[in-house]
Amino acid sequence: MKLSVTPDPKFGLEILTPQNAANIRGCIQCGKCSSVCPLVRHREHYSPIEVVKSVTLGLKDIVLSSDEIWLCLTCQACTKICPAGIKFQNFMDDLRGALKGKGVTDYILRCKRCGKEFTTTPILKFAEKMIPKEVKVYEDYLMLCPQCKAYVLLDKSAPWYGRGII
Repeated sequence: MKLSVTPDPKFGLEILTPQNAANIRGCIQCGKCSSVCPLVRHREHYSPIEVVKSVTLGLKDIVLSSDEIWLCLTCQACTKICPAGIKFQNFMDDLRGALKGKGVTDYILRCKRCGKEFTTTPILKFAEKMIPKEVKVYEDYLMLCPQCKAYVLLDKSAPWYGRGII
C-alpha cells in the first residue's frame, strides 16, 4: 500500500478535540518528550515528537497507518517534563479515537476495574517482557489503567485509606 505524503492541513482539526488541537500547537519541538520516553530506549524509531510533527504537518495517511500511536505507554513522563505543557496522553487518546472511528479496535485493551480504554496489545506484550521473572506482580495488575493501578496499590499497602479509619 502506497501512503500519501500530501499534507492535509485540516487533519489535526478533524481528529483532535479543539482543546487538544490548541494544546498540541504549543509544541516547541524541544525533544524533551523523546528524551524521557521509556519506549524510545527499546524501539529505535519511536519518538513522541515525531508523532506530534506528523499530525501538525497533516500527514494523515502516515499517522493513521502507523503503529506508533498504539505504542504509547501512557506513563505521562513526556507530559511531566514538557516545558510547553503539552498533554501528550490526551493527544494520543484523540489519535486512538480517530482509528476507533475507522473501525480499528483490535489493539485496544480495557481496564479490568473501571472499563476505561488504557493500553494496547503491543504495549501489554512489551511490558510483560520487561518485567523480570522474579518480580511479583499483583494479579491482573497489567490489565489496570494508571488510575486503578494507583488505587489498587494504595488499597493493598494502606487498606484503611479512604474508609474513615485513621
